[in-house]
Amino acid sequence: MKSMPGSKNRVNRRPRGSLSRELILDAAERLARSGVDQVTIRAVAAEAQAAPMALYNHFHSKEELVDALLDRVFGRLRLPRHSGNWLLDVQRFARAHRRFLETVPWALPGFFRNPFPGPNTARATEFVLSVLAEAGFSTRDAVGVLSGIVALNYGATMFMIGKASGGAEAARLAMAGLSRADSPSTVAAVGELADARRWRNEMMLNWLLAGVEGWHQSPKPRTHAKLLRP
Repeated sequence: MKSMPGSKNRVNRRPRGSLSRELILDAAERLARSGVDQVTIRAVAAEAQAAPMALYNHFHSKEELVDALLDRVFGRLRLPRHSGNWLLDVQRFARAHRRFLETVPWALPGFFRNPFPGPNTARATEFVLSVLAEAGFSTRDAVGVLSGIVALNYGATMFMIGKASGGAEAARLAMAGLSRADSPSTVAAVGELADARRWRNEMMLNWLLAGVEGWHQSPKPRTHAKLLRP
């Protein structure tokens, strides 16, 4: 039996009018789990069994689609409740943020590109900045605290990803050739340097917040410029 002309290129597509914004984002997320760079209008359309032009009824560009996906994913971050204790609230936020990032490692490159893709990221930012503002932090200092937490969590998550993909073993092998005479402290710390554990991330968070607390409680806060002087 002969096939109809062009049947090899024919794609099963969903009925007209059945494509929604959420269905598009579902398809985009399935692709993004292999890397955010996999999300293109054509690829998402194929995954959603729709014509590429149909996606433009919901998103004007690939960038807008990716930002919507990232913001939807960020909405899964569960923010803690305000306790009235700024240190406790910020600590709880930092832990929740790190746990969230560990569930969506594929999204990190997207967040690096655009840290504020939509209202859900703004909601998380508002939580931290409002907590610190109520505690008497200036806007500049509050942004500094938030930036420190985000940087710590991004770095910790990337380290965990590296370990899961064999990075820890690669680090051990690379450091195994170091000379004890030239790098005694590094050689002694090979095991610790190649290891990635959540307790270490928690230790760094506690040190960061202890420094912030000490700065905030200082009777005569020094300026940032003075801190940078040798």
